Order: sequence, then structure tokens, then C-alpha cells
Amino acid sequence: MKTEHIYNGWKAVTGVLAPRETEVLTHLIKGESNKVIAKALGISPHTTKKTLKRVMYKLDTYSRTETLAVAIQRGILSPPVAGGK
Repeated sequence: MKTEHIYNGWKAVTGVLAPRETEVLTHLIKGESNKVIAKALGISPHTTKKTLKRVMYKLDTYSRTETLAVAIQRGILSPPVAGGK
């Protein structure tokens, strides 16, 4: 079942990825390091790293940049609409 969430202004569709995985992606898209993401989410940097590895496995990607590009391309993440609702 797919559900939509808003994290940091980005619409994230869960179903392919777990809610925590999409939440991590919305921090990643801001260029945050694992350490910064971990602090923001109240998890360890190790957990952040493992979560990103799981996302990369699910999306069959090999870098953080490629992971974000594929997530946007597949509609898992949608950027905020300027001045929109």
C-alpha cells in the first residue's frame, strides 16, 4: 500500500521504501551528512548508514546522488512546489 508523507517540504511516497527510509532521503537531498541526518532523526550515524545502504539496494543504485535521482525519477520523492499548497 502506498501512502504519502511530507518531510522537509518534500512529498515522499512510501510503499517501495519504508517511511524512515524516505525520511532519510529528504535529509540526504539537502546535502546532509550521515551524522547530521542521525542527529535530526534521533538515531545513530551507523543506523543512518545502514538505512541508506538498504535504500540503495532497493533502488539498485551505487551512490548517494544516483539514489536521489532515481527516487525523484520514480516518483518516490517530489520536490516542494514554489508557493504552492
